[in-house]
Amino acid sequence: MDTWQELDAVVAERLRSVSSEERQVFAAGVAERLMRRHEALPEGERAPFTLSLRPLLDAVWEGVLGDSTAFAAVNRGVAEYMLSEYCHNEGQHGPDDADESAAAAALYAAHAYLFGCRKYASWNSGRALEAVEQHLEQLSETVELFDADPDEAMSAELRRQLRDLDLIAGFSNELRHAGLGLPVDTSTRLHAELRAPLSSELLLPLLAGDEDAVAFFAAVADLDATSPDDHELEDGVRLASGARLEQFARAASGDAYCFVGEGGEERPVVYVSLDGQAGLLAVGLPELVRLCLAVPWWGEVRGGSLDGLGGAADDYRADIPDLGARRDRAARALGLDPAALPSEATALARLAELSRGPVAAASLVVGPDGDPFDPLFDADRD
Repeated sequence: MDTWQELDAVVAERLRSVSSEERQVFAAGVAERLMRRHEALPEGERAPFTLSLRPLLDAVWEGVLGDSTAFAAVNRGVAEYMLSEYCHNEGQHGPDDADESAAAAALYAAHAYLFGCRKYASWNSGRALEAVEQHLEQLSETVELFDADPDEAMSAELRRQLRDLDLIAGFSNELRHAGLGLPVDTSTRLHAELRAPLSSELLLPLLAGDEDAVAFFAAVADLDATSPDDHELEDGVRLASGARLEQFARAASGDAYCFVGEGGEERPVVYVSLDGQAGLLAVGLPELVRLCLAVPWWGEVRGGSLDGLGGAADDYRADIPDLGARRDRAARALGLDPAALPSEATALARLAELSRGPVAAASLVVGPDGDPFDPLFDADRD
């Protein structure tokens, strides 16, 4: 499995080899993801200077996707920043608001568009990694029981960046002429086909829209993220702690996959069944994805012991002869190396560990009457 440092080197090489127009779109995509995360923070945690850069970032998008008239707006926005107290290019003292990750990324994206230099796209790649690291540090300070692998989180971000570069490469011929201006209908289409997917979070859009991912997760692993409008927990079902319980996918039975607390895909994931069982499956969507790829039949022994999954595994393989091939295609669609997935034994051991651990206790689900749901597994027997 590639380390995040190795993946970082691959991203750097890709940025060296692509056109300046592709780098401009890449830089805008990273900035947009960071900006949306910042805009989603509670009101008291949002930085006014960062929010003030939204019009500049929107103008960058217009420019990189073919509206040549946006150049003046971007140029003006960068000039205003350069003349403000927030710019310290000459070493002067002043507020450090422009060093916030989303703010810095928006400014780098603007510079990438104006000047076409590779360094600004590379700096945005680094800013995204810094944002991941900072977010994990904040979670570890504020959520006592939070446990995540920082190396895996960095790798996930870099794999996302490589997927973004792959997507952008498919539009290289059109982007080559973006600086001179593209027809309005072409620019509109690029906003839908590039800005939307580049702006989205990491795995959920792929689980909802990638053909190979949906074919495995919805049809085999019983995790369907394709219809978010159908996600609605029963009234009164909540976390005992009072933290947010957010459904993001469902099983065919109507059971729910939910995030715990505030944040993104790094949040713990609990499974909530309609028959009164609930429990922790993973710390973060990436871990849930790996569990489902390694052991898509995990739900066959809900209410019993994980030791009983051997028969379920045999049944799955008998019913789905191409199970391995479908799994491998789904893993690659999500940027994962099939050879690096956990073994069945490792995945089940982790599931048993989580079901007994402190994060599970902090993710207790209760019903409308306040009584706790039954556990998903008989952890004492595993």
